Amino acid sequence: MARIDAPGAGRTGVARKASTPAKPAGYGGRVPLAGRPPRLVGAALAALLVLAVFAPVARGLADPDDFEGDWCQHVAWTARLADPTLFPDDPHVAFFSGPPLSTLGVRAAYEALVPALGPEPTARTLGALALLATAALGAALGRRLGGVAGAALVVGVLALHSRGLVSTPWGIPRSFALPLHLATAWALAARRRGALAASFLAAALLYPPALPPAVGGAVLVGLLALRRPRARATALRRGVVPAVAAVVSIAVLLVAYRGADDRYGPRVDRATARAMPEFGPDGRAELWSRSERRFWTSGPSSGVGAGVAEVALTLVAVGALVARRRGRRHLVAPALLAAGLVSFAAAHATLFALHLPQRYVATLWPVAQAAWVASVLPALARRLGRARGPRGGALATGVALALALVGAGRGVARTVAAARAPVDEDRRALHAFLSTLPRDARVAAFPTDADEIPLRARRSVLASDETAQPYWLGYYRAERARLEASIEAVFATSWDALDAFAARHGVAVVVADASRYGASPRNALREPFGAAVRRSFAAGEAAGFVLRDPPADRVLFRRGRFTVVRVGPGR
Repeated sequence: MARIDAPGAGRTGVARKASTPAKPAGYGGRVPLAGRPPRLVGAALAALLVLAVFAPVARGLADPDDFEGDWCQHVAWTARLADPTLFPDDPHVAFFSGPPLSTLGVRAAYEALVPALGPEPTARTLGALALLATAALGAALGRRLGGVAGAALVVGVLALHSRGLVSTPWGIPRSFALPLHLATAWALAARRRGALAASFLAAALLYPPALPPAVGGAVLVGLLALRRPRARATALRRGVVPAVAAVVSIAVLLVAYRGADDRYGPRVDRATARAMPEFGPDGRAELWSRSERRFWTSGPSSGVGAGVAEVALTLVAVGALVARRRGRRHLVAPALLAAGLVSFAAAHATLFALHLPQRYVATLWPVAQAAWVASVLPALARRLGRARGPRGGALATGVALALALVGAGRGVARTVAAARAPVDEDRRALHAFLSTLPRDARVAAFPTDADEIPLRARRSVLASDETAQPYWLGYYRAERARLEASIEAVFATSWDALDAFAARHGVAVVVADASRYGASPRNALREPFGAAVRRSFAAGEAAGFVLRDPPADRVLFRRGRFTVVRVGPGR
């Protein structure tokens, strides 16, 4: 039974104004009281959110060939953790398994799990854990900002966002960017010093580009406390643990990841990159685009990771939130976004001393947007609740339910589409055959055909599209030569030239894809390799491609459009 206080019976003995209405409980604040959504609505909301959250994992289970483009290279090397005899003398394994591309925390996770689970199950398990952590941390942040409805709203926004939950279930370092941002935001909103310190260390171990926005955002939020003279001493004392953790995390970065420049350097600089087609329009690592707007917004390496309209609307929305000064916890996400933009600017100013500019801010947009929704809609519902009673108070829950429904429907649709997608049985049969070759057999193929071979067949390739990483020139000079040699081999016009190529590079077999030689060949590659393909294809068309119709004594495997051809002096 609710307690009824007599006039003047408040804590201070001052009579409460009769015109002050009570706030509807359960839609905002930190105390979930009896005003939370009805059980049936809450159960439906929870079920829809579960569907929306785990749809990306279900897609991978429905279609094992569904993964990000560079997933293969980040995961393939881990097979050596279960079988050290794989990939002997493979330069790609060394490059992708250590600094700069494999972080300490992700590598440790693979070392612990791969011997028991295998490479791909481990990657998908880590992706599922990242997805679960993202949803849990998003709900915790939303609960701080807008109560029960705020928690559902944050998860709903992240489920619908193109850079939200769908970007996490891959088990590679970049998969941890979003949960790391959310961990920092929640720790700041909840004023948990230990959790904040842990988020710094986790960023250093899992995904270093998440560390500068985390530390910068914490500094900005801390400065708000220093503005109040009475709180300065307390704020400084409470900031000791996070400050020490930040210093330790930066030290970890400097010590653990510096080996890349020593082993694969020199690192490319701005002047060198400007002259390389790899960094130009349509380049393998496009930085400078044809459009100035694309360069700063949606450029894959140079932009902020969002379109002009999204950037403008987000900045206006969070700016209005900051101007209102509603409370420290509501300023956390704007502070992280501001720190991310500063890091983005610093990365551009020091190109390429830091990581790619986009990596510092792209995954902060969904965090800022979800936090804004969780801060504003429940507050609006409380206002309507004061004016219109329970109907107004249920607004935020209704919106959350609608978001969850749309997110679940979208996720289920993607999963069904993945399950119905035609399976490339020819490619699977190719990988199965290649896995029967001797373990030291090296394979050459068209660059995009070679991408999946190390993961699916557990055999080394001479080069592939995703192994062409032009940021460390010591590694890349040799890799570019190997990739261009692979293209020349695929479009060879002489068996003598093909055998000489095999002897020079230690290649045992070449994979020929018939679709590369047709009237409308599928030969698109990014520059400078697109130009190399066009040159080799034009020369082969005039003289004849030897791999189009190889003699029977050279053919080891043939199915559909794929043929595996034995090459080299010892064939």
